[in-house]
Amino acid sequence: SSTYAYLEQTYGAVNEHQVGIGESTCSAIFGAIPLGAPNGTALLSIDELTRIAMERSTTARQAVQLMGGLAVEYGFYGAGASEGTGEALVVSDPTEVWMFHILPDPTGTSAIWAAQLIPSTGFGVLANMFVLRELETESQEFLMSDSVHRVAQEY
Repeated sequence: SSTYAYLEQTYGAVNEHQVGIGESTCSAIFGAIPLGAPNGTALLSIDELTRIAMERSTTARQAVQLMGGLAVEYGFYGAGASEGTGEALVVSDPTEVWMFHILPDPTGTSAIWAAQLIPSTGFGVLANMFVLRELETESQEFLMSDSVHRVAQEY
């Protein structure tokens, strides 16, 4: 495993393989508290997830899958009540662009996430709100956590 060089601002921005990330905080129905705080349940924020993705990914798809998988396994917490507890990212490389959404799950110990490949003839808008509306489970143009449909049906 290699650690790739990258530039960061508050979030991972771009790495040596031209994987780039743009961020937008969103309102979300669920929240979580960071580990280390009283009653904390979640290890990772979007800051940490983007930095890990920059260090470990050579493609946008790989970055999306890595961030989603880590958040599900170790828990995700958003910025907070005033800024919002969800995040929307645009994750790109020289050949693909993905719209990625993530929020804490109802337990506060995991995450719900989904991503859609933006067609090369299309565009996406990253505007402080979740914009993915329909997820196709059988399409290679969508990636998502196993819990995404179950949580949507339950809540």
